Amino acid sequence: MQINWAELFSFNLWFRVDRIDLKKIDWLFLLIGGLMVIVAIGLMLYRANEKNPYLKKSATDFIHLLFTIGFLEIIWFGLRYQLADSLGTRIVALVILLIAVVWSMWPLRYLIFKYPSDMAVYAKQQQKEKYLK
Repeated sequence: MQINWAELFSFNLWFRVDRIDLKKIDWLFLLIGGLMVIVAIGLMLYRANEKNPYLKKSATDFIHLLFTIGFLEIIWFGLRYQLADSLGTRIVALVILLIAVVWSMWPLRYLIFKYPSDMAVYAKQQQKEKYLK
C-alpha cells in the first residue's frame, strides 16, 4: 500500500466533504475516537480500585480528556456521515486531535514533575500512619 502524499496534503482532502463515500481516514478518526472511549472506561475501572489519591487524580484527568475527545470524534464522524458542510470536514477532526494533544500536556506535566514529590510525601504519611495505629 502506497501513500499518495500529494492527496494527503491537498486542500480537497481536509476542507471539503466528499459526497460520494467515506474514506479510510474517516473510519480511522472514528476508530481513534472509539479507542479513546474504551481506554477511558478502562481507566475508570482502574481508578475505582486504586488506593493512591494522586494516581486517582491523574486517572480522573485522563478520563475526562479521553471521554471528551473520543465522543467529539464520534460526533464528528456522525456529522461527516450526514454530510455536514462545515463541521464534517476532516480538518475539524484533526483540530479535535490537536486539542487532545495540548490538553494532555497538563496531566502529563503533573505526572512527570509533581507526582514524584507528592508520592514521596504520601509514602511518608502512610508510613507514619502505619506506626501510629
